[in-house]
Amino acid sequence: MSVLRKPIGLPGKNWYFLGFEGELGGEKLQAIDQVHLNKAGKIDHIIIYMRPIPVAQKFAEAISQRLQPVR
Repeated sequence: MSVLRKPIGLPGKNWYFLGFEGELGGEKLQAIDQVHLNKAGKIDHIIIYMRPIPVAQKFAEAISQRLQPVR
């Protein structure tokens, strides 16, 4: 998986964009994370964009299985 080395920011707005590319099950996946930082410099809002949709759906299924509580 490759990652943009430098976040792209919107001056004075505290929004940053991080780009990612990778593969899931042999299929290419591209993603952009739109992150907002509050006055303390902590993430208070995140929007994730992924494509193509079929691979993004597979990613969502895989990540939801990993986030299940351990019993």
